[in-house]
Amino acid sequence: APRLLAQLPERLSEAALSELRKLAIDVHVNEKVVEVSENGLKMASGKVISSSLSVWAAGVKAADFLKTLGGETPLATNRLNQLVVNGNLQTSDVSIYAFGDCAACQQPDGTWVPPRAQAAYQQAMYLTRALPDLIAGKKVDPFVYTDQGSLVSLAEYSSVGSLMGSLTKGSFFIEGQIAKLMYWALHKQHQLALGGIKKTALITLSEMIDRTHRPRIKLH
Repeated sequence: APRLLAQLPERLSEAALSELRKLAIDVHVNEKVVEVSENGLKMASGKVISSSLSVWAAGVKAADFLKTLGGETPLATNRLNQLVVNGNLQTSDVSIYAFGDCAACQQPDGTWVPPRAQAAYQQAMYLTRALPDLIAGKKVDPFVYTDQGSLVSLAEYSSVGSLMGSLTKGSFFIEGQIAKLMYWALHKQHQLALGGIKKTALITLSEMIDRTHRPRIKLH
């Protein structure tokens, strides 16, 4: 790919790249790995990167078993094993619904809903409202994804992000401690949606206690 985080705004990619470079991390764009050996990596361009430890992280792909659902007539899937759904999040068998990372949902403008937490959350809320009418056979407006911005956390080192909404009249770029706080708040919002107030409060308390006594390095 020509840049990091290709699905996100270019300014966010540049900020993440800048933070990684501050940590002495080299990033090689427009490169394709063609060989991995015990001594390192070889690229299609001929570049060789020496390495004693190589870690491969290849992005999002749905579970293989999704291709087998449906028996003799499997549900339609794409090359990432995602179940192809229509605007109402129905699979090729309209009695079966899919959302989140396991679903491939195309928008009216031809783009695809990204495999991100906010997309899954919006789809879940959509189905909560739409399912009763869909089951009753009524016509329901299709799901439309709304990008509310992106936050990228680089663990304890930094965070960067861009927020979108009516308050900013477009997008608003944030970084550093503010971005860290927003990332934490968004994470808690997802926990609230899944587990409710009581569970989220207990999880937050356990995280605070763990952060207090946990050593910075493993002691065994």
